[in-house]
Amino acid sequence: MYGRSERGFSFVEVLVVTSMFAFLTSGATTVVSHFRQGRSKEASREAVSRGRAAVDQMVRELRLAGYPTEHADRSSANLTAANSNSVADTFLVATASQVVFEADLDGDGVIERVEYRLNGAALERRAVSKNSDGSVPAARYEILAENVDNGATPLFTYTANPLSALPAPGNFVSVRVSLQLRTLPADPKSRQYRTLRLEGEAHRQNPNG
Repeated sequence: MYGRSERGFSFVEVLVVTSMFAFLTSGATTVVSHFRQGRSKEASREAVSRGRAAVDQMVRELRLAGYPTEHADRSSANLTAANSNSVADTFLVATASQVVFEADLDGDGVIERVEYRLNGAALERRAVSKNSDGSVPAARYEILAENVDNGATPLFTYTANPLSALPAPGNFVSVRVSLQLRTLPADPKSRQYRTLRLEGEAHRQNPNG
């Protein structure tokens, strides 16, 4: 029969193998940690970019709310925003989480009805051109931002004209937008979600009052 060595591992050999395993495990953990941190930073940058674009769009369009007060297609003083393609010069809805208004957004002579709202953790927008008879077609909502985490912070706050005799919302001259977003995934070190706050303010071109 052939001879066979049955000598086991020496203490030094065991120590070397254990050290190598620990080194490899530590290296793998470091790689995973850097990967998670990279994902977290990338997600934060994406959230900031998308949130800033949403706030800029809201501010840009809110400035045009009620514009132009006298629409070119208006042929009779008896026509109003309810029965013609004229523009409503006040906000149709103005709450902390929703705003609805009308404006000629692109200057093409057609009035759009625009709505922004919070729907759970999503910021949504819809805009549709009014018909010549004043009716408004149905339109789908588009999602501008997700993971909204405003909590008790209002998305919209309004400033009234103190000299105006009109009641709200007809006397609103500016709208402040405060959008808070929760970043995903959670921070790998603290295991907590970060909240980003993005703000903007729109001063209306044609405030009534």
